[in-house]
Amino acid sequence: MLCENYRIMPKNIMRYLFFVALFNKKMKRRLIKATPKLIAVLGVAAVCFVAAVIITQQAKKAQIDAEIEKLETEYNLLLDEKQRLENMVDYVESEEYLVQYAREKLGFVREKDIKFDMENE
Repeated sequence: MLCENYRIMPKNIMRYLFFVALFNKKMKRRLIKATPKLIAVLGVAAVCFVAAVIITQQAKKAQIDAEIEKLETEYNLLLDEKQRLENMVDYVESEEYLVQYAREKLGFVREKDIKFDMENE
């Protein structure tokens, strides 16, 4: 009756139970005894793992420090360039620059200045 509800034939039930029993026997875990030798091997493995992590982290830190130094150098160069450009802007906005530009580019002279025209000779 139980077999009819699940549509399993009595012959197949025996096979199913056999495979379940066989599978359970293979899947049983054996307990590993903690012997001093095993503990020593696991300890050495843990120390090696920690050493590898530390070495990797130090290499990465050295790489990051080199990148930081490079970026700081670039930053200082950019600060110098910014200061130079600010000085140029201040000069261009000054009256001294306007006078120089007027004399060189536009040919203006002051009242007491004498203008020499070298092109006509």
